[in-house]
Amino acid sequence: MKNRIVSVIVLGIMSVGLSAVGGCATYKANVTNTRTVPGVEVQVAEAGGSFWAVIAKNNTNDVVKLVWDESTYVATTGESDRLLRGKTRLIHSGQAQPTSPIAPGSELREYCVRESAAEHAQFAGAPGDINKPARIILVFEIGGRKVMHESSVQFTKGK
Repeated sequence: MKNRIVSVIVLGIMSVGLSAVGGCATYKANVTNTRTVPGVEVQVAEAGGSFWAVIAKNNTNDVVKLVWDESTYVATTGESDRLLRGKTRLIHSGQAQPTSPIAPGSELREYCVRESAAEHAQFAGAPGDINKPARIILVFEIGGRKVMHESSVQFTKGK
């Protein structure tokens, strides 16, 4: 009898949990470049969960560096958060990140996540204000000078 009651409680909890998950809204991100860097082609795209894919092609004659510690995700609520490159282990997330050098005529392909979402990055969170865009700001260093690339992310409800 005791095992039967426990089984019923567990099944009840599981069905409530599943219905809650099934009822969650999903969001699609539409990314557009709003500020570009001369000589560097940048593409930012949703990569699942809270991850973003970054492709940066260096069309200059100089080595270009992507400065991760100065690159940020700005949420729809205006909250600014440092970006962590995909190769950063969670245990090292509080430490300085090395820059990613991009040789002339080559491209960098990397994943990144906002620092506050790193622990649960496989899950996509809901935007705080769907009516406002988020922003992804990538800082590049070219010839000792820092320049910003900015992408605007507009979220829409998906299925």
